[in-house]
Amino acid sequence: IRDEGYTIVYDAAPAELIERLRAKVVEMQHEIWDQFEIEGDARAGLGMNPRMLLGTDPAFNEAMLNPKVLALAEFTCGRGALAYQTGGSLRLKGTPELFLHADHIASIPPPFPAHNYIMTACWALTDWSKDGGSTMIVPGSNQHRRMPTQEESAAKEGAISFEAPAGSIALWDGSVWHGSWPQTEDRERVGLHMS
Repeated sequence: IRDEGYTIVYDAAPAELIERLRAKVVEMQHEIWDQFEIEGDARAGLGMNPRMLLGTDPAFNEAMLNPKVLALAEFTCGRGALAYQTGGSLRLKGTPELFLHADHIASIPPPFPAHNYIMTACWALTDWSKDGGSTMIVPGSNQHRRMPTQEESAAKEGAISFEAPAGSIALWDGSVWHGSWPQTEDRERVGLHMS
């Protein structure tokens, strides 16, 4: 994580917690679709994912307090890091790719600081694959300390796929370029994103 800006933790939590997280994210996404009367193919293209989940269910609090996540948060951001955002994602077949970006996007202009101050933990709550719309990460892009240009984002040079079984977590610092591949599989890709 120091050199390439990201790491992957496998078997990060008990299967029972992963199932509770998955079920709650799916339930909340369906509530949003029902509330706004979104049906059929229109559900695949929307970024209307449940946000600010801390305190809404004990499972989200347990995820935020996961010892492996907390250790990496302290390593990347320093002692006393604060929870910033927790959001779920449910990507259906037909969901388009998410462009490459860095999480410092709304926080500060480039050059990003040498000391990282945002870490994202991206939980795979189902098995993730490239065709299933997994997260793409550009290892080492944290060294640029800026957002990718439009050309770099389109080219995706060096991007790898976070392909892992449910229960794995990809963690990256706020300077790492990442996005997601288009979802082309006939199954849901469910995740939890914590910053």
